[in-house]
Amino acid sequence: MPSHLHLVAMIEPGGKTLNLFVQSIKKRSTLAARQTLNGPLWQRGFYDSFIDRDKALLEVCLYVLNNPVKAGIVKDWREYPHSWLSPELGT
Repeated sequence: MPSHLHLVAMIEPGGKTLNLFVQSIKKRSTLAARQTLNGPLWQRGFYDSFIDRDKALLEVCLYVLNNPVKAGIVKDWREYPHSWLSPELGT
């Protein structure tokens, strides 16, 4: 989406914390966009939700994938060039 990002990720035990993970994404994307960036790319902080059940995970993934459809940008989530779904989850 042009104005925000939805991301569903699994943080492995003993891996990066969610804060460090998001900080890394923001830093790398800002560095990559620096040549064309005019002003800040990210707001301070972020909103998070933890998902602990498989059914809820599926519902959240479907919500995220269909967000560009709901916004009227594409008719099918597969048409949105910035969507990605892990091959492990199937399509």
